[in-house]
Amino acid sequence: MIILEDTTPEGLYKKAFLKVYELSDLEGDPKNYKDTSAVLTLCNYKQDRGVVWDEKGFKSTFDYTQYIKEGSEQIKLEVEHYNEEFIETGKLESFLDYFKNDKTTKKGLINLWDNDYLDPVKPFPCLAYVWFRKMGDTLNMNCHMRANDAYKILIMDLHVGTSLHEYV
Repeated sequence: MIILEDTTPEGLYKKAFLKVYELSDLEGDPKNYKDTSAVLTLCNYKQDRGVVWDEKGFKSTFDYTQYIKEGSEQIKLEVEHYNEEFIETGKLESFLDYFKNDKTTKKGLINLWDNDYLDPVKPFPCLAYVWFRKMGDTLNMNCHMRANDAYKILIMDLHVGTSLHEYV
């Protein structure tokens, strides 16, 4: 298991990428190349505007091509996916209404998982759910993710997560 922390999404991504790169391959399981579990924490977060959020949804402001050859196309797909999942479905609006009525709830969860993703032909997202909890004057956010291409998508997912956290 990898346990890492940093103050920016980009710093956290770089640390995670290097740790995963150093892992040995899992023998006999080609689908789980360098598979591991990880706990990645942003502490004393320094604003990093890789993806911003406004009333219309997520927008990318980061040059992902420095990390991913097809960065601009990939982020476009990611942004469209998360705009659909959070905005078009009404999940974010419903969550915000619920959270406004009970700011100390322990049920501040936005579920993005859909059993249609079990179809082996369809691609499915990394982010399964987001959980918010107010602790004192701090709003904590936890993301539960799975990934098969973290080396490409993790930096984008970290940016999406931080912009969502700032918005909420």
